Amino acid sequence: MSTQKGRVAEQLLAEILKSKGHTIIATNYTCIGGEVDIITLYKGVIIFWEVKLRLKKIFKWPLSRYKILKVKNCANKFLQRKKLEKYPYLFALYLMYVKGYKVQGVVRVF
Repeated sequence: MSTQKGRVAEQLLAEILKSKGHTIIATNYTCIGGEVDIITLYKGVIIFWEVKLRLKKIFKWPLSRYKILKVKNCANKFLQRKKLEKYPYLFALYLMYVKGYKVQGVVRVF
C-alpha cells in the first residue's frame, strides 16, 4: 500500500472520530524511532491511534511487537513533551478495509 493511500485512510478516520466527538490533538506525530498516526482526546482520555488500510477484510493482527513498542515509546514522549502525563490514555488500532464501494472498519485496543 502506498503512503498516499495510508494518508487518505488516516484523514478519513480523523473525520470519523471528529464526528463522534473526539478532539484531534495531533496527526502523524513523529519522534526518534516512532510515529503515531492520530492522537485524540475523548471524554478525558487520550487515545493514540494506529491506522491500517486493507483491501479486504482480514482478522490477522497487523502490528508486530516491534511496531507496538515504537508506538508506545513515541506516545510516552508525546505525553512528556506536552505535559499530559496526568491524563489516562490508551492505544487503539483502526483496521480499515474496503468492501465493494464501502469502507468499513474494526477497532481494537492494544
